[in-house]
Amino acid sequence: MADPRIRAAQMAAEDEVFKAISLAALKVRARGLEPGDMARAGAFELVVAEDEEGVGKVVQMILGKERIESLAASKAEELGLKVDGLDEREHNEWMALFMKCLKENLEKWYQISMRPGPGENFTFEKAVYRKDDSWR
Repeated sequence: MADPRIRAAQMAAEDEVFKAISLAALKVRARGLEPGDMARAGAFELVVAEDEEGVGKVVQMILGKERIESLAASKAEELGLKVDGLDEREHNEWMALFMKCLKENLEKWYQISMRPGPGENFTFEKAVYRKDDSWR
């Protein structure tokens, strides 16, 4: 059987928050929203921004570390695992693999990049389009 942290990360990648990012990217493209605008997808608001190279638009959402850890614990609980009772070292190891797998799944399934920051948060970003009209 695969590591349950991997399965928990797969389940987390299917959460409504990540589906909202993909939906917002479609809405931004269809409505022609510009950097600085806000895009709403369900209960979530995302920021429209220029990509890092300045050649396209992206939608971004910043989520707190606590929110991601809560999502991890929730998915672990659905699998019958207890994350709350782990000591600090075990918890950090559990979360490190979970975060790695979550990042990989989001990139592979939804083309959403995940990076740390700002601060204790995580930034999630999906390309809307590039000026040369090629997708990432």
